[in-house]
Amino acid sequence: MRIAFLDVDGTLTKGVNAWEKIHRYFGVYEQSKVYHDMARRKEISYEEWAALDVAMWKGKKYSEIFEAIFPAPLIEDAKLGVEILKKEFDIVYLVSGGIDVLVDDVRRRVGADYAVANSILHEENILNGEVEIKVGSSKYAVISQIAQEFGSQLENCGAIGDDFNDVDMFENVGKSIAFNSKSDELERVADSVVRSSSFVDPVRELLRL
Repeated sequence: MRIAFLDVDGTLTKGVNAWEKIHRYFGVYEQSKVYHDMARRKEISYEEWAALDVAMWKGKKYSEIFEAIFPAPLIEDAKLGVEILKKEFDIVYLVSGGIDVLVDDVRRRVGADYAVANSILHEENILNGEVEIKVGSSKYAVISQIAQEFGSQLENCGAIGDDFNDVDMFENVGKSIAFNSKSDELERVADSVVRSSSFVDPVRELLRL
C-alpha cells in the first residue's frame, strides 16, 4: 500500500493561505504576524500558535470564515497532478495544518481520497476562540497513524509540501518534493526541490525518484 501525502496551502492552492485570509478579514493580521514569526523561530509550538491565532477570532461569526476563505484558487494542473499520482499510488491523502472546511473542499475539487486538517470550534454560529488540532507540530505523528491504519510502510510513501511544518513528514517518507518552498530547512531534507507554476511538475519529479 503506497500513500502520497500532500500539503494544501501553498501546494495545491495558491495565493494567501486560509489563516491569513481570516486574519485580514477580521482585522487582526498585524498581531497574527507576531505569532507566526514566533512559531517559525520555534519559540512556541504549532499548537500554541494556532490557539493564539484562533483566540483573536472569539465572538466572530463562524459563517464569516466561509466568506473570508472561499473560494480557494487551485494551483495550475492541481487536479491533473492528483490524477497522475493516483495511477502510481494507492491513496492520495491531504494532510494540512489549515482549516478543515477548506481542505475538504480542495479534496473534492482535485479528486484526492482523504483529508485531515484542523477544526475551528463554534457554538450557534459564534466562534468560541478554540481550535481542535488534528494536524499540529508533527505531521509525522499524523502520517504515521494513517500509514498504520492502511497497513502501509512510510518508506513506500511520498510527500509534497512547501513549508517548515512539512519537515518531519519529509524526514520519514521514502520520497519527498519541496514545491515552491518557503523554507530553507525543508529544502535541506527534501529529496528534490521543484519551482513551477504547475502541480504536474513536482508530481513527475516524485515519480521519477
